[in-house]
Amino acid sequence: MEPAVLPDGRVSTVDRGTSQGGGQVRICNPATKNTTEALGLDLAARHEDSY
Repeated sequence: MEPAVLPDGRVSTVDRGTSQGGGQVRICNPATKNTTEALGLDLAARHEDSY
């Protein structure tokens, strides 16, 4: 997923996760070089790319 720059300069990213774990929404603050998990998502990714 593409990162998004928030109005205050922080950057949000979304990790899709894997079949072993869920995804996360992370917020990175370039000024402090600190990254925090804003939201954890419990996902079932086993059928993600199947048709």
